[in-house]
This record gives sequence, C-alpha cells and structure tokens, in this order.
Amino acid sequence: MDKYKKADGEFMVRRWLSSMRGDSDLEKIILSGIKNLPKKLDKLKKAIEKNIREDIRLIAHNIKGVYGNLGINEVYKLSLKIDEEIKKDRYSIDIIKKLFNELKGIVGLIPDKYLKGTIIKTALKKISRINQRKKAG
Repeated sequence: MDKYKKADGEFMVRRWLSSMRGDSDLEKIILSGIKNLPKKLDKLKKAIEKNIREDIRLIAHNIKGVYGNLGINEVYKLSLKIDEEIKKDRYSIDIIKKLFNELKGIVGLIPDKYLKGTIIKTALKKISRINQRKKAG
C-alpha cells in the first residue's frame, strides 16, 4: 500500500476519534472497535464464501449496528448495503462480494497500529495528557 493510502487511513481514523470530542472513554471504545473489525470481517467473509444467507444477514447487521453507533460511517454504509442486499428475495451474492471487497478495502487503509491495538496504550497516555492540560488551563 502506498504512502498516500496509509495517510488517508490515518486521517480517517483520526476523524473517527475526533468525533468523540476528547471523551477518552468513547475514544477507547472506538479504538477497541477498530481492533475488532478484522475478526468481524473474517466471519463475514466465511459466510459469504459459503453463501449462508442467515449468517451473512446477522453478521452484516451486527457490523452495521456496531460501527454505525461508533460513527465509523465508511464501514457502516457498506455493511448497510450488504444488509439491504441480503434481505432481498433474490439477492445477488456477486453484489455482496463486491460490497465486501469495498469494505475490506476501507479496512485495508487503517494503519496496523490501530488494527493490532498497539496504539491503544499510546493513545490513552496522550488523551490523558491532553485532558490534564484542559483541566489545568
């Protein structure tokens, strides 16, 4: 992945975090959600590969709900489209695969430090320092 895309991913994650307006508890939840995203996508991928309609529906619906509530709109919008497609009487697994690949592409932009959770400890220290400065000032 080139530097431009990694920079886009970093910007995207920072935008998600900034929407929490400095609430460190909410930022922790966002970071945890990001860390758990690859596991959720792996489950969705397996359901799609096996074309198990009910599993696809449940997993996509879960991702839609969780990441929508977290304000992670890129993930929410694509999982919503998967959820809508799988609910159709004559859904297209090809459309679902295409949407899943777009979703995987979004996750591919997220820097590893967020996906592996190594950023959580560093971020928590930084958040704590910022909050202490706000309280002192």
